[in-house]
Amino acid sequence: MCVSIIIDGREFASQSMLDFLQYEMKLYDPALLRTTHNTRPVVMHLFERSVELSKHASQREYHFPLQCMLGLKERNGGKVS
Repeated sequence: MCVSIIIDGREFASQSMLDFLQYEMKLYDPALLRTTHNTRPVVMHLFERSVELSKHASQREYHFPLQCMLGLKERNGGKVS
């Protein structure tokens, strides 16, 4: 099973969502973002990771590992394509 999260446009992304993805799920890393690659503009940033979510915040019990993928579009296109 893979959970996919698509964000349509980096400038429209909620900062609290990006913070959650970065610090809690460790799925997003803004240091890796680039606007160009080999002189061509970047269209989408893809991040992928297996995460283990805790069953309860105060316990060390975890759910089974979950495959997660984050697609962060560089520009808002008004549609996800």
